[in-house]
Amino acid sequence: MERLAFMSSKGRVSYLFRPGKIPFIFLHGLGGTGNTWLKLTSLLDDRFALYFLDLLCQGRSDIMDDGCTIADQCYMLNEFVMSLGAQKFGLVGNSYGGWISLRYALHYDPKPEYLVLIDSAGLNPSVGESDADLSAAFLDRVMMMSRYNRRDVIKKMLEYNSRPDERISISDLKRIRSRTLIIWGELDSMIPLSYGRTMHENIIGSAFHIIKEAAHVPQTEHYREVATQIVSFAPD
Repeated sequence: MERLAFMSSKGRVSYLFRPGKIPFIFLHGLGGTGNTWLKLTSLLDDRFALYFLDLLCQGRSDIMDDGCTIADQCYMLNEFVMSLGAQKFGLVGNSYGGWISLRYALHYDPKPEYLVLIDSAGLNPSVGESDADLSAAFLDRVMMMSRYNRRDVIKKMLEYNSRPDERISISDLKRIRSRTLIIWGELDSMIPLSYGRTMHENIIGSAFHIIKEAAHVPQTEHYREVATQIVSFAPD
């Protein structure tokens, strides 16, 4: 894959790219990078043009000193999508990346033709809403995920994510019209399986796949099963 950069109005966005027919944009979890998707590369055929983004304030992308909101990420993502000029595209999001994907599908055009939510955040209470000790422990784990993470910036993002207006509601889910696949790790302790079931029950026409013995980031240890589901889901 080739590493490229896109200059959005919010800052420079670094991403990995492999050419193909229909753009599929992959969004990682909080504190991660686009590299989390690399094991899928050889398993997704050339129907898929792959874009593994480092989201703003994470990875090799630019940092906003005051932290990045989900609205910032969606605004950047819309600029990125518009720059591709594609008639159809897909969004694949894990955890925080799924939250961004949902918010984007609700509020921006063009809307994704395909939406893949992998252990997606947004419906569950955020880490920033938990007690101080739990939040600090989570922040410690995030800081070990990538050498690019800045503690003050990630802490601010956790605060932003705890705002009630950021939460995805049941009524929001009912408004999603993209063709949707929901993938969930059976053993996810961060965002339990029940939230995946609720998303499936409320996103019209969605497909739901549970990966046995998988936790919160199934694309790393169960990548073959994740890739198989994406390939069978879209596009024709």
